[in-house]
Amino acid sequence: MKTEAERETKIRTIFRERHAPSIRDYTANAAQVRSLAYALSRDEAKTIALCGRLLVEVYEMREDDELVFRFTPDRGEGVRE
Repeated sequence: MKTEAERETKIRTIFRERHAPSIRDYTANAAQVRSLAYALSRDEAKTIALCGRLLVEVYEMREDDELVFRFTPDRGEGVRE
């Protein structure tokens, strides 16, 4: 199992390979929590491929793992018009 530091490094590497700088990078709770945000491509196929890569390479999911999630729209944070 990867440590949080290893996951962060892998996330940064994947986005650096895509030439995507972070749009938010800060720590909270005495540097115990890190928040990273990146702009995503408007190309749906690229975004879906990126999500798959993150799940497999960062979170070590396998093809036969089940993924259950709930979509909860943000409360205006980051909404662009």
